[in-house]
Amino acid sequence: MIDGKPAEKSKFAAIVDRISRGLVYVTFGTILLLLLTYTVDGVYRYISGRSIFGLMDVVEFSLVLTIFLGIAYVASIKGHINVTLATDKYQGRAKPVVNAVATLLGIIYIALMTWQLGARGWKQIMDPTLTTSSLQWPIGPFLLIMALGCFVLLLVLITDLFSDISGAFVKKPANKS
Repeated sequence: MIDGKPAEKSKFAAIVDRISRGLVYVTFGTILLLLLTYTVDGVYRYISGRSIFGLMDVVEFSLVLTIFLGIAYVASIKGHINVTLATDKYQGRAKPVVNAVATLLGIIYIALMTWQLGARGWKQIMDPTLTTSSLQWPIGPFLLIMALGCFVLLLVLITDLFSDISGAFVKKPANKS
């Protein structure tokens, strides 16, 4: 907030927000697919006495989409659980600095995750040695989707870092009582 008004998002933050919102729509579609798949499987199991072949592979793929493509959106709306045990002790300009340090640590961790998932996914695309259990789908695309989700989360964290840093330097208006 600047002068009691919400700060405008930068163009970069607006683009990242749009990307994370786009990915969350894929997540919504995937959840709908999961619901429909389980419904059809329940009916099929009732009629035939057995489950649909390959259902677990479809569920695993759906969970990868749901979790990794939705994580950036949840971060952008500050929907994750925050453990504020350390940060609640700080007030004023110190609080955004502490938040910036915590966000920086998150950026480092997510950057390493993105890098490793991308590298392993690319390796599996080039030499598909690992596959899913029943349908024999290659694992490489799943790993690259996970890397994409982590990359967008990384972009969200970078915008948060800039917000935290700017919050440390912007004067807050005095409370008028």
